[in-house]
Amino acid sequence: MAHCPGFMFDVAVARTAYEFLDSEIGLEAFSEKYFNAFSERYEDITQDDINGAAEGGGLAIALLSDISIAAKDAQLVDPHIAMGLAAGDHAAMIWPLLCGMAKSKLYLLTSDALTGSEAERIGLVSLAVSSEEIMDVARDYAVRLAEGPKFAIRYTKRALNQWLRLGGITSHDYSSALELLNFFGPELGEAVDKAQKTKEHED
Repeated sequence: MAHCPGFMFDVAVARTAYEFLDSEIGLEAFSEKYFNAFSERYEDITQDDINGAAEGGGLAIALLSDISIAAKDAQLVDPHIAMGLAAGDHAAMIWPLLCGMAKSKLYLLTSDALTGSEAERIGLVSLAVSSEEIMDVARDYAVRLAEGPKFAIRYTKRALNQWLRLGGITSHDYSSALELLNFFGPELGEAVDKAQKTKEHED
């Protein structure tokens, strides 16, 4: 399951830019994390399987993987807007490349969730299968890729990832800077307070 609650917690409690920069993530690590996903240093094929909920850092890792396989009933959501943050870093870079600008704006401007089936339909993930099948399907692809012609696969990945490099140059740093600006405003704190009150009410 692609899910990263630790990452989300760090962002949620970082009410100011200074707290964020002093957190375990830090600005440099935060930015490098996503660039490393398509750097030539990472030539091995990466595969991510989403069976359940994927949001925040977990969703980022899944979408930046070479092969992403989701359960049809999985729930994917980019929570930037819901947290009072601009949808920066990986989101502005990878979503338009995967599913086009119209769908990117629909989901990134609203923080609406989508199922694995819908994610496959719009091209956000590679494949959607039933939750009962996902491990077997994922294993089959992993074996095929591991046993395939190593250098042909590696060089194909490198060529395709030039599009990711272009996306990174176009929007990654710019969108990350815009996202960081939100740490100086009130919207992040308001979103965190709302989320905490909702959680207390549910408990």
